[in-house]
Amino acid sequence: QGLRACVASMEFKPHRWLARLTRQAFGVERPTDAYIHRIVTWLEKSLWVFDVATTAKTDLLLDVFRYARQRYGVTLFVIDNLSKLNIDLDDYNRQRSFVDQLTDFAKQHDVHVFLVGHLRKGEDDGKPGGKFDVKGSGAITDLVDTVLIWWRNRKKEEKLGRTDLSPADREETERLPDAICRCEKQRNGEAEPRISLWFHGPSHQFLPSPNHPPREYVA
Repeated sequence: QGLRACVASMEFKPHRWLARLTRQAFGVERPTDAYIHRIVTWLEKSLWVFDVATTAKTDLLLDVFRYARQRYGVTLFVIDNLSKLNIDLDDYNRQRSFVDQLTDFAKQHDVHVFLVGHLRKGEDDGKPGGKFDVKGSGAITDLVDTVLIWWRNRKKEEKLGRTDLSPADREETERLPDAICRCEKQRNGEAEPRISLWFHGPSHQFLPSPNHPPREYVA
C-alpha cells in the first residue's frame, strides 16, 4: 500500500521474523532464491528494523521512531511487545506515561503505532478475552484509539490432533476458525467487528475462509 514501517521486535532476532515475513509475502513455505532476492529488494524501500533482541529502553525506542519518521518518512510503527521494555509489569505509572508518550508521538507526527501486549492468564482460554484482560495498567487500553484482541483456537487444534475423530466430526471441526480478531474499542469509527480467520501453515498467513488461497503480495 506504499507505507513505510519500522518494527521493534524484542521477542525474535530479525532474521527469524524476516524469514517468516518472506514466506508470507510469497504465500509458500519455501520461496526460491530468486524470489527471496525480489522480496528483500522490495522490503528495502519500505521496512526498517529496530534490531534489539533484548529488553529495550523506552527513551531510545522513541528517539529511533522520531528519527525514522523525520529522516525516512516512516508512518507505521510496531512494538513487540510491552513486557520486553524496561518497565516493570506492576509499575502502572510508568506504563501510563509510556503509552501517553506513544499517543502524543502518533498525533504529533501523524503516524500509527501498534503496541503488542499480553492477556492475563485465565482459568479457561477456550474463549476470547477482552480489553479488561490486558496485563498491566488500565490506562493502556484507556489511552489508545483502538484495541484489538487476538484469540487462538487451541481447542480446535487439540481436537484435530485426536485419532478417534470421525470424518464428519473432522470436517465440521475444520470449518471452525483458527483465530478470531476482536475489535474491543475504536475511537475513530462506529464499527467494532469480530473477524474469523483460518491459518495457512506453509505461508504463515491468516485467511478469511477455510478454502481461501494464500495471497502473493509481491508479483
